[in-house]
Amino acid sequence: PSLGGFLTYFLLINLTLAVFNLFPIAPLDGDKILDWLMPTSWSGSFERIRPYGSYLLLIFAFVLPMMGISAFSNLLNTPINTLVQLLLRL
Repeated sequence: PSLGGFLTYFLLINLTLAVFNLFPIAPLDGDKILDWLMPTSWSGSFERIRPYGSYLLLIFAFVLPMMGISAFSNLLNTPINTLVQLLLRL
């Protein structure tokens, strides 16, 4: 493996983790961002869903792929590809 290959994988892994962490599901940071951006009238509905965030992550990560639905890759590919293209232009 070359240094360039290592740096490419390093970049892709870090971008994937950063974008994944922005999902608005309870244990992730996107939950706090959505809570800050969301109107206060919606907060009651969101509070009822928040305790089930870990279960939603497990469903997205394990159950849906077993059913042939790759939810994470569908949600992650576009933002990651856009960020990679943006970083490569710098």
